[in-house]
Amino acid sequence: FYGIQKSEFFPTFFQNIDLALSPNRVNVLDKGAFDGFPLQSESGFFGVPIFCSDELGINKNYEDKKDLVIIKPDIDDIIQNIEYFIKNMEELKKIGEQGKLKIQKYFDINHQISEREKFLNKFLLNSNAI
Repeated sequence: FYGIQKSEFFPTFFQNIDLALSPNRVNVLDKGAFDGFPLQSESGFFGVPIFCSDELGINKNYEDKKDLVIIKPDIDDIIQNIEYFIKNMEELKKIGEQGKLKIQKYFDINHQISEREKFLNKFLLNSNAI
């Protein structure tokens, strides 16, 4: 743990990270819930390849083995994926670079505003419930 850091800390810090690992599990805390949140957005923003589970099947914007690596929350699957990419570092680097572009696209302020406007128009402004 590095404590509270200013934003200038992260670009250099993430240059030394090989991958971000988040093997979240589903239905442990409650039915349909998962035990963590994929918090790699910050690392992925700087090009760190993301390895995360998606047991609920909610990943709609990112392509497995292109923008990130979908893993099972299982030690054997995690080890198998990591060992594969240790032997294929250029492929891992490409996934990090592609993931970076995808995250920067989806977290761009203009994209975020546009998506929220669409949501508000669809579910609030055009609703009979108002």
